[in-house]
Amino acid sequence: MIFSKYKISILAIVIVLMCGCTKNDGDFDPQPKNLQLDRQEGIINDELNGIPIVIYGNPDKNFFTVFERTSGDNEILEFEHSNIPFPNVFRDQHGNVWDVFGLQNKGIQTGERLTLVKNLVGYWFIFPAFNKKVLLNDNSEIINPNDIENNNGQWIIDDNNVFAGTFKDGIKSIDQPQYMDFNNKEIIDDEFYKVLDPNELITIIKVGKVFFAYPHKILEYHEVVNDKIGDLNIAISFCPLTGTSKVWDREINQGITEFGVSGLLYNNNLILYDRVSDSYWSQILDKSVSGPLIGEKAVSFQTWEIRYEDISNLEGKVKMLSTNTGIDYEYQYSLYGDYKYSDRINFPLTFSDDRIPPKERVLGVTVGGITKVYRFEDFDLE
Repeated sequence: MIFSKYKISILAIVIVLMCGCTKNDGDFDPQPKNLQLDRQEGIINDELNGIPIVIYGNPDKNFFTVFERTSGDNEILEFEHSNIPFPNVFRDQHGNVWDVFGLQNKGIQTGERLTLVKNLVGYWFIFPAFNKKVLLNDNSEIINPNDIENNNGQWIIDDNNVFAGTFKDGIKSIDQPQYMDFNNKEIIDDEFYKVLDPNELITIIKVGKVFFAYPHKILEYHEVVNDKIGDLNIAISFCPLTGTSKVWDREINQGITEFGVSGLLYNNNLILYDRVSDSYWSQILDKSVSGPLIGEKAVSFQTWEIRYEDISNLEGKVKMLSTNTGIDYEYQYSLYGDYKYSDRINFPLTFSDDRIPPKERVLGVTVGGITKVYRFEDFDLE
């Protein structure tokens, strides 16, 4: 690759200089304790690409989860709110109660579990840019006239719209992450966590009986965390420009790799590279878009986002990502200023649609290649 081919963002270089720089797995199943019912909380029964789905949304807590609403007996279930506090919020037509992770906790077949459906929370502008057709909850649709993928031999995306925000590894991944126990005194005394905004978003995964929590304010500075938890080799990625989190399996082609930040962006979204084959991977497309592994799909795991103040409602051991990363960053300060509160988009888009504000956070649900977007206001009970 010839680096000079790509346009470099002056803003991105300044940022780097400032900082020194779905496979749905049953183990990924956080079980929070009861929380108070929020004003904005709702359930939507829907059908997408012929598959009945149900969505629980709590925009106040930035928590969303999506399932197929077909029982083990192939019966289509209809859900309403149980009027029981989170997490046991679903009630089906038979009176059975289910929690937000698809587990039936009260009823005839306690222990039955619904099938998770691929979903992603991020800024609105990424959904029309990365999908050929996007459906909205009001039954309108947006058609992208461009080719989403077009294999020219070297890239399966339009490399004329690949931009360089920085150089390769200009943003340093965390390759030896350390954690602190949430209930330990060291969290109370930690300079970062004791001033962390209660509304700060945290990406959560669960391995076995342990929760792992990754504050977005730390991820902003690194964008990729390579980790090994038990037998599971994973990479956590976060793109500040699109507001999206993903977790991938690092086992590719029967080998273990590490992911790093390539410095390249497509539709403002992070392009990672793997350090074994030097292939390039689109975070949102979940696949290699250039290099020896072009077209290879990443195996992704289910994650959820919650607010920092809701961490205490997770039942079980919680490990918070430490700021002891080997680099002396001041993580309490955002690298991107007011970016997430403005309509500013740093790099050109291949396609955009203005019927929703570009930086509004929305939920995208994908079934069989068809994506439907739900606005947070769709879940308002009032």
